Amino acid sequence: MAADPTLALVSLDLSNMHGRMALHNIEDSVQNKVPRMWPLLCKWFRVPRHHVYLDRQGVYHPILAQTGVDQGCPGSSPLACLGISDFHASLSERCFVVGCQDDTYMLVDQDKIRESLEAVAPSLAPTETSLNLRKSCIWSPGTCDIGASGIQRSQSLPLVLKQPLLQARTDDHNLPQTPHAAGVDKIATSWLRSTLLVSTRSV
Repeated sequence: MAADPTLALVSLDLSNMHGRMALHNIEDSVQNKVPRMWPLLCKWFRVPRHHVYLDRQGVYHPILAQTGVDQGCPGSSPLACLGISDFHASLSERCFVVGCQDDTYMLVDQDKIRESLEAVAPSLAPTETSLNLRKSCIWSPGTCDIGASGIQRSQSLPLVLKQPLLQARTDDHNLPQTPHAAGVDKIATSWLRSTLLVSTRSV
């Protein structure tokens, strides 16, 4: 964005991605992308998982989880990422896409904003997850046709992995902005850790 300030940045957040992810979608991704993992996973993948819910009165209630993966389980992070990979691939046909867990970022040309945003919901449908529209937004330095996507326009540049990308500019917004060094360093460190985590767990 520092090199091309005309690009729009879209920040997408998925609602309860781990818990709502369709198991058949993850199964298909594992078998197609990392088939060596399938013999290990297939024996327990669809075994119901027993959870416990504690209500406000202090009463425990058993809950049987039959879809998604358990957030916090060591195997859940790479499996959820595999399940969302086709969503990213579909969006990548229109723009540059990067993602980390339930956060997805799109760099979009001005003339492709509407078609890119309207492709989000149908591309996401096979996963049976949905967008958290309260946390999803688009920032654009120019015109911004969001169509019927429901994604709101932000007046400020969204954070990436909770870090700023560029230095705030209060004078001429048409000039290239300077990268926020500390923010970019933290993003790179987080990205490296998540990449190593997925690579280690997928072996």
